[in-house]
Amino acid sequence: LQRENIFVIEEDLTHTRVHEGQRSVGKDRKFSIDLRQNYHTIKTRYYTPRMKVIIATPFYEMRGFSPYISSLSGTIQALTKLGIEHEFWELSGDSYVDRAKNTLFNKFLEDPAATDLFMIDSDMQWNPVAFVNMLRLPYEIVMGSYPQKNAWETWTARPRLEVDKDGKHRPVGQILDGGLVVIQAEYLAGGFIRVKREALIKYQDSYPELRYHDGGADPQYPERLYTQFFNCEIQTKDG
Repeated sequence: LQRENIFVIEEDLTHTRVHEGQRSVGKDRKFSIDLRQNYHTIKTRYYTPRMKVIIATPFYEMRGFSPYISSLSGTIQALTKLGIEHEFWELSGDSYVDRAKNTLFNKFLEDPAATDLFMIDSDMQWNPVAFVNMLRLPYEIVMGSYPQKNAWETWTARPRLEVDKDGKHRPVGQILDGGLVVIQAEYLAGGFIRVKREALIKYQDSYPELRYHDGGADPQYPERLYTQFFNCEIQTKDG
C-alpha cells in the first residue's frame, strides 16, 4: 500500500449467496436469517438504499386467471424498465387465506432488503401504471379498492367521511399530482394492498402477544415464529 497506487472500482466484484444448505449455516435457520441481516446492515454503509418490491399471492386452487397473469406480466415489465428490484412469491394449496397471508407477510420480514410488499389476490386485475403510482406514494399502507364479488355495485373499503359547513358528508383525502386522489379509509380490504416494511415492524413491536408458532403453515420451516397480521374479525353485537 505504501509503494503502489490505490484505485476505487465502483462495481460489484464479488457476490455471496446465503442459503440454508451451506455448511457454514447448517440447519440453524435463525443463524441464516441473522447472517442475511448482518450482510444487509454492512451493505447499507456503502450502498445507496434501494427499493425492493415483493409481489405475493396465495393460490388456493393452484391456478391463476388470465386477467391476473396479464396484469402481473405487464407489472414485471414496468418494474424491470424502471430498474426496480422485485420478486414474485406464490403460496399454493393453503385453504385458509388468513394463514397464507400471515405466512407471506412473515416471510417478507425475513428478507432485510425487501421494502414494499404487494399482497394481491389471484382473481385480481389491475393497470401496471396504477401499480407503479401506488408504489410511489409515501404512505405506509395503500389499498386499491375494487368491486365486491357478486355485489358489483358495492366497492370494498369504507371511506372516512367528514361533515362540511353545508352539512354534507365528504370523503377525507388528498389530491396528488397528475389528478390522482388518495382517500382515507375506515376499513380496508386485503385483496390488493401495498404495505411498507416499517408498518409491519411497528405492528410487530406493538403487539408482541400476537406471536405464535404454526408448524403446518409452511412445512419447510415449521420452527418459524409468526406475527398474526391477519385473522378473522370478531365484533360484538353492538360493534
